[in-house]
Amino acid sequence: MAPGKSKKTGRKSRSAAKKPTVVRKPAGIDYKLELLALDKKFLVHPLTHPKDLDKHPPKIIVRGQGVKMWDIYGKEYIDGFAGLWCMAVGHNHPRIIEAVNRQMKELSYFTSFHGHSSPPSIELAAKLASMFHPDYNLTRAWFMCGGSEVNETNLKMARLYWQLQGKTEKSKIISRRFSYHGMGLATTAATGIFPFHWNIEPLAGGFIQVAAPYCYQCEFDKQYPGCQFECITDLEETIVNEGPDTIAAFIAEPIIGSGGVVPPVPEYFPRVREICDKNNILLIIDEVITGFGRTGKMFG
Repeated sequence: MAPGKSKKTGRKSRSAAKKPTVVRKPAGIDYKLELLALDKKFLVHPLTHPKDLDKHPPKIIVRGQGVKMWDIYGKEYIDGFAGLWCMAVGHNHPRIIEAVNRQMKELSYFTSFHGHSSPPSIELAAKLASMFHPDYNLTRAWFMCGGSEVNETNLKMARLYWQLQGKTEKSKIISRRFSYHGMGLATTAATGIFPFHWNIEPLAGGFIQVAAPYCYQCEFDKQYPGCQFECITDLEETIVNEGPDTIAAFIAEPIIGSGGVVPPVPEYFPRVREICDKNNILLIIDEVITGFGRTGKMFG
């Protein structure tokens, strides 16, 4: 009798029935070409014109270790982009893998909406609060998925804060030229890299740009340290012209990122803090790129 058949019927028993198998395609030339074709057909690449992909096909990354990564052809790269500013401790870190694996076995995710929470979110919020000087009064955390969502919410909360104070006229947001704050509708209006504005006008109202502390391309044709900090004066004059009672917040990156990786001069942010306090304006520090050790210290 053939193996795997029932003695009575000669039919295959359930235990011997063929089980479905997962076939993994080898990374041969056909599979690589298939991936490229699927990428071109189905995937959107932000900030990349589709025609450019005809000349320069996308780099399909398949593996990472530390600061290095490899594409489908086995070519090695240094990930200077850190994923998208989010791989602060590198790829494939064993402690992160262990922590994620452990948590996924207990609870994959739960929201903080409607009065819910979970131990990891509570503990992380407390840990974050402990990292700031008590004078900052930064004691609450709201976890989100990405920088655009965070800054959209920051701008909404700035306006909400003044609404609850009864100062409904304080709604304008000041940002800086060369700044980048996200891909949402409000954060695009706050972004000072003007090609991001093309073809989507009209932008959201109530957003104003001032000069950035970009010494290499100073728009006032001055040279630090011999200048009079005209970029700071531009902020002061804009506040006077618009009226401090109409301005909700000033948003700025500690180091301008997408606009050129531009660090400010040491005098810049202490003066900005004084100006905001003097005029009763909230200061939003956009640490999406600089936060959590990416500049050599915990925050930019």
